[in-house]
Amino acid sequence: MNGVLALARAVAGTPLEELDLAHVEPRYVDIVRRCAGQNGQAAEILRDWTRGLPDGDAILRAVCAQTPGGETTPQEAADPAQAGERPPSRFRLLSAKEVQQLPAPTPLIEGLLYEETLSALYGPEATFKSFTALDWHLCIGLGLPWCGRRTKQGATVYVSAEGSRGLGRRIEAWERAYAHEAAAWCHFLTDAPQLLDDGEVDDLLSVLEVLAPAPVLVTLDTVARTMVGGDENSSRDMGRYVAAADRIKRALGCAVNLIHHSARAGGNIRGSTSLPAALDTEIRAERDQDVLTLTCDKQKDAEEFLPIIMAKRVVQLSDGGSSVVLEATSASEEFSQAERLVLSILVDTFGARGATDSQWREVCESQKVSRPSYYRAKKKQIERGLVLPESNKRGALFLPSPEALAESQGIGKVS
Repeated sequence: MNGVLALARAVAGTPLEELDLAHVEPRYVDIVRRCAGQNGQAAEILRDWTRGLPDGDAILRAVCAQTPGGETTPQEAADPAQAGERPPSRFRLLSAKEVQQLPAPTPLIEGLLYEETLSALYGPEATFKSFTALDWHLCIGLGLPWCGRRTKQGATVYVSAEGSRGLGRRIEAWERAYAHEAAAWCHFLTDAPQLLDDGEVDDLLSVLEVLAPAPVLVTLDTVARTMVGGDENSSRDMGRYVAAADRIKRALGCAVNLIHHSARAGGNIRGSTSLPAALDTEIRAERDQDVLTLTCDKQKDAEEFLPIIMAKRVVQLSDGGSSVVLEATSASEEFSQAERLVLSILVDTFGARGATDSQWREVCESQKVSRPSYYRAKKKQIERGLVLPESNKRGALFLPSPEALAESQGIGKVS
């Protein structure tokens, strides 16, 4: 089936499932999908699409000539106003009750990533960002838990825009470490689609929209490599980039995750503030030698997760070389000194009244405790019951246990 014929049938009301898109030219696939089953809206969609094409008039005439009688007429397709009706709006107002009945966000990774959202994992160079994102994809592909968190199994697409060097070795290391073969529906793209180019986004969607099953997660690694020529600090360019990412999200009904870098000053996500403003989820990666800390800076429609601590593990490969995987970890003896210091700061500085995470962390950092070490030590002390969090909410207090307070007074012993 050629593109014009498929489009004519779609405009005439043929459902998408009855159209064979296997041999349709890529430029037509997206518009056929948008027109199929739209009935009254199909003609307006068709007219808007052809308006921006050099050969739009010719395509429109050809489609109209092949549209079966009794459905949308050529005149209606060319100009819905000639039919005496105003095309229906794509907007629909909801009542308060209907809004309340909208489905809650569905997690892809419990408490971390959610379906049909825009997220970003960011941090300085060499902070295991790509390793982490790859881990997410491979776990989702098989429905395996990630760091003890449930995942929703589904197809994924990882756009490795920085190239394929080392990607195969990382996948092999993951397979060897977890004794699972990567799912066949974990897809990888080693080119760099440019999201500021509408034609390239069209081309990318023509490849992704024919995947079956449709992907639930698309990762773009990195923002910089997929907006070459654009200015990250420009709200206009970043706005266009976000709009393109949203277009991918809507077209596929999937989550889109961006891998980005942090600014040199301040450690915030790099570039225009229009990017973090548009994100549903913002995750910061920080590395202290072989330890990675993931901190949730933003979770728009869910509770922010507590920092996740992971450690590097070297895996030997079949060719005698090695690669790396990341594993969730609890505090070990090498961090015992940091644990003691972090706990003593909470007790000695704040006493029984406790402190918020930011208050406690600031004092620890002033005592030369790195942020990853602080979070790792804090997590261990909570696990041991020596620190009692009021709740998981932002701004909650962390209270030293009676045992920890007794140790500070020389009564008993904190082991």
